[in-house]
Amino acid sequence: MESKGTHVYPFTFQIPQGNFPSSFHGAHGSIIYSMKVEIHRPWHLTKAFETEFNFATYIDTNQPHLLISRWDSYSDYIPDLMKGE
Repeated sequence: MESKGTHVYPFTFQIPQGNFPSSFHGAHGSIIYSMKVEIHRPWHLTKAFETEFNFATYIDTNQPHLLISRWDSYSDYIPDLMKGE
């Protein structure tokens, strides 16, 4: 039996391989990553804790296509609506 107080249980976990988007919170949606931990002990109620964490997608900046400068512009002709009055 453990004594009362703060106890630290080190653990590690690995995020599965995949192309996951970075965490994001916006006005019209969000991408949230969270983890849930449950503590099961004999003769005790199960305790559950959940927390969110930030995840940043790895971007290899050594890829040549990321080094190319990019720009774009758009123009359109709008006729003079007051002409002829």
